Amino acid sequence: MLERLREKEGGVYSPNVGVGFEKYPYGNYSLAISFSCAPANVDKLVNAVLDEIEKIKKTALRQTM
Repeated sequence: MLERLREKEGGVYSPNVGVGFEKYPYGNYSLAISFSCAPANVDKLVNAVLDEIEKIKKTALRQTM
């Protein structure tokens, strides 16, 4: 996210990403992404985050399963 939101999009200083995994009582995961930005950049940056999540879903998560 840092590479995409800060370096490529130039819209944030320091995005935060948190991940959680649980095996019991049932397998699940959570992902939280937060950042602060100018109001004019919200839609562009949210779309960039969603694009990065899609990339992760298609590549990185499939490699671990």
